[in-house]
Amino acid sequence: ARSSSSDMPYSRLMLKMVPVRAHSGICLQGHMGVGCGRGEKNEPMTAYLGMVPGSVKTTGAAYARAAKLAQERPLIRSVYASIYDNKEPQVVVRELMTRTLKDEIV
Repeated sequence: ARSSSSDMPYSRLMLKMVPVRAHSGICLQGHMGVGCGRGEKNEPMTAYLGMVPGSVKTTGAAYARAAKLAQERPLIRSVYASIYDNKEPQVVVRELMTRTLKDEIV
């Protein structure tokens, strides 16, 4: 039985729309971000796509660099947790928005 588009994971739905996507102005990273926001996990999305979007690799590199320099980067840490640790997006956003305020100007 064929599944309807409402039953299909977002990443698969986007691949079915390749001709539309080419003209939509939304890049692969954008689709990955929307999928993550919907709660889809990194590994199944990249496995299905057959590639890892550059933003996923960049997030890992930025997280590693911040750790090496012992710098606190809450946004990088949060995106990393969502992508690599499969942390729920709602939890990540809640933690970011409710963290203790402090001066972050370097």
